[in-house]
Amino acid sequence: MIMVAPGDEARPPALEDILALPADQAHNAYHHLTHWLPDGGADPTDAELDAVPYDLQDIYAPSLFGKMLDLAAPVIETVPPVKNRLSTDSNLFLLRQTGPRDPPSALPLVLPTHAQKALAQTQAARGPLGQLRDLFADEEAPPGVPSGASEGTFVPETSAMLRTLYASGKLSPVDVAKSFLARAQGSAGENLRAFVAINEADLLAQAEASASRWRAGSPLSPLDGVPVCVKDEFRQSAYPLTTGGSCVLTGAPGEFGLQGDTPGSEEAACVALLRRAGALLVGKTNMHELGLGVTGTNIHHGTPVNPRALGFATGGSSSGTASAVAAGLCPLGVGADGGGSVRIPASFCGIWGLKPTFGRVSEAGAVPLVCSVGHAGPLATNVADLAAGYLAMAGPDPAGVDPVVSLQPTPHLAGVRAALRLKSDTLAGSLAGVRIGIPRHYFRHVFESACVEGPRAFLRILRDRTGVELVPCALPELEESRVAHLISITSEMQSFSDAYGGGAAAAGMAPSTRICLSMMDTLTPTDLVRAQRQRTRAIEYLRRMFDGDPTGALGSNRYSSSEDSSMPARHRPLSLIASPATGIAAPDVPYSMVPGRGDALEATPLSRIMRFSSLANLTGVPSIVVPVGVDRQGRPLGLQLAGRWWDEHLLLRVAAVCEALLRDIGPARDLLPGEADPLPEEGPQVPLKNGAPLPEGGSGCRVGMQATPEVYLPHFSRA
Repeated sequence: MIMVAPGDEARPPALEDILALPADQAHNAYHHLTHWLPDGGADPTDAELDAVPYDLQDIYAPSLFGKMLDLAAPVIETVPPVKNRLSTDSNLFLLRQTGPRDPPSALPLVLPTHAQKALAQTQAARGPLGQLRDLFADEEAPPGVPSGASEGTFVPETSAMLRTLYASGKLSPVDVAKSFLARAQGSAGENLRAFVAINEADLLAQAEASASRWRAGSPLSPLDGVPVCVKDEFRQSAYPLTTGGSCVLTGAPGEFGLQGDTPGSEEAACVALLRRAGALLVGKTNMHELGLGVTGTNIHHGTPVNPRALGFATGGSSSGTASAVAAGLCPLGVGADGGGSVRIPASFCGIWGLKPTFGRVSEAGAVPLVCSVGHAGPLATNVADLAAGYLAMAGPDPAGVDPVVSLQPTPHLAGVRAALRLKSDTLAGSLAGVRIGIPRHYFRHVFESACVEGPRAFLRILRDRTGVELVPCALPELEESRVAHLISITSEMQSFSDAYGGGAAAAGMAPSTRICLSMMDTLTPTDLVRAQRQRTRAIEYLRRMFDGDPTGALGSNRYSSSEDSSMPARHRPLSLIASPATGIAAPDVPYSMVPGRGDALEATPLSRIMRFSSLANLTGVPSIVVPVGVDRQGRPLGLQLAGRWWDEHLLLRVAAVCEALLRDIGPARDLLPGEADPLPEEGPQVPLKNGAPLPEGGSGCRVGMQATPEVYLPHFSRA
């Protein structure tokens, strides 16, 4: 609960209020400072919200599969009128109509406020590994840890279960490593297609070292001996690097320090930091080729299986990581998110996924595919492990080669530890003072009604049980921002691809990858600059919403912040912004289930999957996916929450409360009468001008905890 001393509501908060409090209470003063207005503020009126146009569109293009796609790819690549038509249908030329209204922002780097620095200062003394120990200090032994665990009758679904067994001596990291190898390299694991490379000797050496530390009573951190998988976009010692089997890096020159198909000794900053924490780095995971796709299909390695929805997509591009985590092979994994590539697979596979603030986790040692929209982030089966993975990876680059991450406030988890310990009888008031914005029109812009009904129902329950406040808001210029993100991410990928052999490399790519990259031939350098100008506007819109204007209105092009007293404080600030995670649930996967079977390019469904993802990549705000239930086919449904830059601690705190609420709800249940009805904060339920359907109620979705995956490969067999 947000604690405010009597009388504080009427006085301007000061940074000293944060610095004077103990570390475990400082986040309350921070929240009060960032939400304080001299007159208390007000919420926007319907008239103000209706004045913000809503124009978000889909990409419309023919769906191409298999042989038809193989034949179409060279035509699209080489015939300019065809490419121009596809670009027009995708609205890629929209920004040519806008004009130079704002300076361009090459990176979505927003500096922390004085309040954020002060809060971080109260948490910094312990350092990242010390904070990790604090997070799990005095943790209760998780239920279901039997005495016979070492005999292979126990399923260690969380790191807490492993720590309990390691500390008691009933299990060692070597046991876990051997069991992982047996599962992942067995027929079931191979059919999962989550991994592209597992180095048995390297893994066992790591496990032996971890076991020695546990025997000596000196683990490096609570993650010591915990299996963690890494997306094949990050360098990891003793492994090759292929970005999903793409021939772009096969035998590539060392211009970026990449090894192509040759194992190397260097590794990405986030991987090195996990190794410093003692994590068992179990292998490299599959991904959508070059990260250029959100279904997770891969013609080179085969498409990973979605353990929670067989026959449906895992989501991408971090498909292998999501598959491995959801299948129980490891409780934590590393993904990368340039347009939803952590959050979409987390949603489709029914797990938790966090995209941190741009510049929070170093990209040093990652393939430099998308330098202005890419974010490394964790996926996990539970919030505690998600928070631990985030904290272990965040912070300055240990090698000092990434200057961007040096500008951040110290990573911390203020308020998260207490939230992780909430029980059913302590949920009341746990989120009092937290204000979640519900964007008008945008929130319901889905094409399968369950995708909005599940989040609606869960937000209703969250409000009633925790005291969180739901607030109407509006997001301006969403179509312009969608186009700006599309231009940015694809241009950066094309630039990287061209640096590694151009046509020779492209010849071995999947046809869908080649087509997407070739579309950028229709654009000019000026288009890229226009996209960066739109990034500036989108950042300023969100800044104003978090600073106290939920309409995001721009009275001028001048920058402002919560510490700019000249900005008129018309509305109360938002803490977070909510949306569905995706516009459709996981689609089926008719192609690419095994290597070489074929490829598919379906632009319209892809744009609906990415509906709620790209804005956070363009602007750099952190966002998290909460698995809230399933639809009538058993496909997982996700709720997305986005926060202020550098406020990952609040996202994780709210996620921990959501997890406690999901445990209290229990197994996913049918919705109660009225739970799927539109939220009042959504505004009038009128058809959108761009042709989006008005979702009908009664989809049959369920809200609550999801059942054990249909494909489950834990480290140990069930009893």
